[in-house]
Amino acid sequence: MPLTDQHRFGMQLAQMSRGWRAELDRRLAGLGLSQARWLVLLHLARFEEAPTQRELAQSVGVEGPTLARLLDSLESQGLVQRQAVLEDRRAKRIVLCDPARPLIDQIETIATLCARSFLWGSMRRICGCACGCMGISWRTWKRPDLITPLIKMWGRTCSRWRRVSYWIFG
Repeated sequence: MPLTDQHRFGMQLAQMSRGWRAELDRRLAGLGLSQARWLVLLHLARFEEAPTQRELAQSVGVEGPTLARLLDSLESQGLVQRQAVLEDRRAKRIVLCDPARPLIDQIETIATLCARSFLWGSMRRICGCACGCMGISWRTWKRPDLITPLIKMWGRTCSRWRRVSYWIFG
């Protein structure tokens, strides 16, 4: 069965994602954190209020038991703390501890430098266009009534819209 443009695009996107994470993981190795741990810290830092363990697991995209082991490790390093939820004795809120803040700043700085080198030149424009199109794809899947205004918006800002949208929408 021959590969279609949609399959190629998906495979290249997945390969680029793996490459990005591998390079970022290599650059973050000096901080003594595995990819799973720094990913949990970054997701946790994005919440305005301390999330429950279940909310954090959903955000990171892992199962509860997997997150529990990661949190045990981060807690033993003094980077996070579990706090009981008054309304639900079974639930725990996950709070960043003070030593985690500078570490998260370092992770974000390294990630920014990695992104600059990884997305150098025209790759940045292509990725911006593709990300915009994927955002449209996700939003229209959730709300089909948005398709026409979004196509008009991206048609004006992305000259490659027609080609990329063909890959995504067929």
